[in-house]
Parts: sequence; C-alpha cells; structure tokens
Amino acid sequence: REARGHLLEILSRAYLLRQRLQSYRFAFAGRPPDLEAGIFLAEGHLKLGETEAAVGVYRQLLALRPDDVDVLTALEALYRRQRRLPEAVALLKKLAVLQPRTAREVYQRIADLLLQLYRDKEALIYAQQAVALGAKDPTTYLRLGELFEKKEDYAAALQAYGRAKQLDPRRVRTLLALARLQTLRGDYRGAEQHYRRVLQLARTPETLARAF
Repeated sequence: REARGHLLEILSRAYLLRQRLQSYRFAFAGRPPDLEAGIFLAEGHLKLGETEAAVGVYRQLLALRPDDVDVLTALEALYRRQRRLPEAVALLKKLAVLQPRTAREVYQRIADLLLQLYRDKEALIYAQQAVALGAKDPTTYLRLGELFEKKEDYAAALQAYGRAKQLDPRRVRTLLALARLQTLRGDYRGAEQHYRRVLQLARTPETLARAF
C-alpha cells in the first residue's frame, strides 16, 4: 500500500495521474477485472480529490471481494468523511466479524457513530459489548459512562466513570466527568476533590478552562 501511494504521488507531481487513471479504468473493467488496477483507480481518484468517484470504485471492488478488509476499511473511512454514518456503521459491523481481534475497538467506533445518529439504545449495546471484550481498558468504560450520562442514567454513568478512574486515575477527562456528575447530584465534596486533582494534573490553560 505504501508503494502504491508513492507511485501515485510521483504520477501526480508529473501531471500524469489523470492519464494513468484511464489505463487503470480499462484494466478494472476487463474480463476478468484487474482488482489491483481497481485499487489504484480508487486511490487515484482520492489523490485528485474525487471522493465520490473513489466511493463508486470501492463499492465495485466490494461487490467483487465482499470480505476484503482493506477495501471495507477504506470505504468506511470515506463514508465517515461524507457523514454517511449509517453506511459506515454497516461496514464496521462487518469488520468486527472479519477481524475479531480488533472487535473491541470497532465496537467503540460503532457506538460513537450510533450516538451521532441518535440511536442511543443500540449505541449502548455496542458500548457494553466493547466493555465485555476490554475489561481493563479505561477508554471503554469512559465511553460507556458518556453513553449512560447522555441517557440521564447518572448512577450507571458514575459507576462506569469510577471504573475508568480505577484503571487510569490520572486521566483528566474521566476526573472532569466524575466532578460534573457529582456536582449535578449534590456531592460537592466529591466534586471538589476531583476538580482539585484536575488542577494538580492539568498542564495547559485549555485543560484548566474545561474544569471551570
């Protein structure tokens, strides 16, 4: 993939990329289709800033190789860039099946996108699945807490944030979340302790600004 990128960069700088795309297009349209030429064609369109054309080629590639992880990953990234989030979620679900070793990270990404789509219940399911696969990952619990907080299930959110803090007691984002909910629930002493800890850990004015 890196070599492919270097070649496309050379063609672009020599003002030959547009011409070479014609060769890739003919090869990809052949019988049988040259799948490598299809990859070059898609990435060449991206190099030229032609996102929709690249999406079309990746979709054609996916029809020919439905389980190609590289194509699925590239197309999912383009869908996110275009804010076509339902399509991105569908591809991520497939990637989770094809790559079980990365399922936890993929489930987190699915949950994030579902939140943006206001599909909170489904997002919570995937966030909980991520927790089940990453019992010692503080980010997983942090995101689960944010989901519970959005659903106004503050007790469950505090529990999730508390677990995130146990796994990473120096993470400012978690401490701020705990302080925010404790303030909301009237636990001002607990909130003060967390804000004081944030002040001890904060290294930039931006971090301090978030605390107040």
